[in-house]
Amino acid sequence: MWMNNVAFKKEFNVDTILEDFVFEEREPFLEAYPQGYHKCDKLGRPVYIQLLGKVNVEAMKKVTTEDRMIKFHIQEYERCRKVILPVCSKLAGRNIDQTFGIMDVKGVGLSHFTGEVKRLLGLITKYDQDNYPEMLGHICVINAPWVFRMIWAVVRCYLDPRTQSKIEILDSNYLPALLKWVDKESLPEWLGGSSHGTLIEDIGPWSNGRLMATLGLKVEDHASSKVSFCRKFAASVGSWKSWNVRHAPFVAFLSYIYHAASVYFSNAHEFVMCALSTFCFTNRACHGPMAAKGSSAQ
Repeated sequence: MWMNNVAFKKEFNVDTILEDFVFEEREPFLEAYPQGYHKCDKLGRPVYIQLLGKVNVEAMKKVTTEDRMIKFHIQEYERCRKVILPVCSKLAGRNIDQTFGIMDVKGVGLSHFTGEVKRLLGLITKYDQDNYPEMLGHICVINAPWVFRMIWAVVRCYLDPRTQSKIEILDSNYLPALLKWVDKESLPEWLGGSSHGTLIEDIGPWSNGRLMATLGLKVEDHASSKVSFCRKFAASVGSWKSWNVRHAPFVAFLSYIYHAASVYFSNAHEFVMCALSTFCFTNRACHGPMAAKGSSAQ
């Protein structure tokens, strides 16, 4: 897993992706696949929202390529890790290292889960779980149809309690449950809250330059990865002068041992995507051409 992570960073130039990669097609892409951050939850975690029912695969193909889409996805993870989470931590006065997710599956059907889409989602999910483990603190799947909720009721007993506690499946009456996690003032209007703005606008303290200056933070300070992880880690436990080059591999090795161990924790986002695929397959079997009216399959 260590070698795979090293290869992943090399393949996508992860250490400098915030500075080197520019996603000019960001706005039309987010119109085709609505997703993004919008303020924070009650625990100070950034809220990440995905509107899967509004995904337009054909429009995505017209505005970007698969390679650039994946690079943008990785860049957003790096921005969260190096910019958004440090800002949230500074505001909360404690370490914030996870996000809160809202996944709206209203309107999700077979057209959204073609073989190509499932392959791409599987690839992205693998990148996430292998290289950014445990960044999702909790996720609310809203507007979930009854079949999806039935699947969840069956399979949840096979998941460890920690993963179960991270996933919340809600129907169309989701607002009371969401408000337990997110203040109404931080929830977008189109989800029942009172906060203005779209996902394209990326609304949150990390986008407020004046607030960032007040907090003594600079985006470029967090975005820059010119300083190696080993030097930063050493600086946190003692003077860099007390370390020499021979210590660097050892410190890096310890960090990767922790990273590799953390990968074994269950990934809530991966489960949700698998459940969505299962729901779509079940929906096709029960209501599609395979199911004749009045048949046992129906």
